[in-house]
Amino acid sequence: MADQLKVLVADDEEPIRDSCRQVLTKAGYECHTAVDGIEGLHFAHQVDPDLVLLDLMMPGMDGLSMLDQLLKTHPNVVCIVITGYATIESAVDAMKHGAFDFLPKPFTPDELRVIVTRGRAQRPDGAAQHYRRLAEARADRCGRHRGSIHVESEVGKGTSFFVRLPEPGM
Repeated sequence: MADQLKVLVADDEEPIRDSCRQVLTKAGYECHTAVDGIEGLHFAHQVDPDLVLLDLMMPGMDGLSMLDQLLKTHPNVVCIVITGYATIESAVDAMKHGAFDFLPKPFTPDELRVIVTRGRAQRPDGAAQHYRRLAEARADRCGRHRGSIHVESEVGKGTSFFVRLPEPGM
């Protein structure tokens, strides 16, 4: 399926890799796993993932090093750091390195599905960009090129937000 999100899970804990793979595969994602950051980078070059879940503490190459190298070669990939060593400092550090979000272990299948869904929306081809394009098209039709545009999704989807349009020429 062409629009199937490709997810890579890099974690040195086999139960975490396996449970993430099971939950995400059942949710319709194409899921690949890696035992550490080095293998994760290797798989990332092979499968070109849309989203990467990576453990902060792994042997060989830690999660932040993997994150840095991954974003150099795959700048559009959405990275979510998962860790059993969750602190405010580690979360802030991960975000400074380019992580989209931070998920402390242990996490539930529902928490995993929610964060992956939010990450998917951040992809350049994800829902956030889709709705921004809709707002810009609506602005063009209305002759508005600055200010805010209200966008609502299809009935029953529960998505509604405002998109701030930049000043012309920005």
